[in-house]
Amino acid sequence: RNKLTSVPQVIIDDMGKSPLFIEHLSHLNLGKNRFNTVPDCLFMLINLQTLNLSNNDLASLPDKLLDLYRLVTLDVHGNSLIRIPFAMQRLHALEYLDVSDNSLQHLPNSVGKMRGLRMLEYEGNPFAEHLNYDRVEDFFRYLRHQRIPPMYRDEATKYNVEKA
Repeated sequence: RNKLTSVPQVIIDDMGKSPLFIEHLSHLNLGKNRFNTVPDCLFMLINLQTLNLSNNDLASLPDKLLDLYRLVTLDVHGNSLIRIPFAMQRLHALEYLDVSDNSLQHLPNSVGKMRGLRMLEYEGNPFAEHLNYDRVEDFFRYLRHQRIPPMYRDEATKYNVEKA
């Protein structure tokens, strides 16, 4: 386990000086650190395809994460997540999402609308204790038909989603 709680300023400074770095970085592994928030400098990485933030101390993921629309793989397992952004379906390119081993009571219905998602890891969360789905399509169908949990109702209104 590393001890990073933030991205060192020298790296952030170098990112600002090198547009090629920002444009060409496609894979980033910040797993096994001690981040309790997602570093703001990540949102400059417009071509990021793989982001590993596993085994940190994250309690939530910021909505700004949804601006990384080229993400194909997002691994946030082993954190302390209690929520993820409501509008996850904005990550059109996302094929692999690992939210396992967190403290999620719910997944937003929008995860069930992610057409490109091929693999969803969700075991080890309180909401998963009573679920048993062999196929991700069946789980998505389940999600799409659930009522929007209270914690997501404000976001549902923001994104013009019916409150079921």
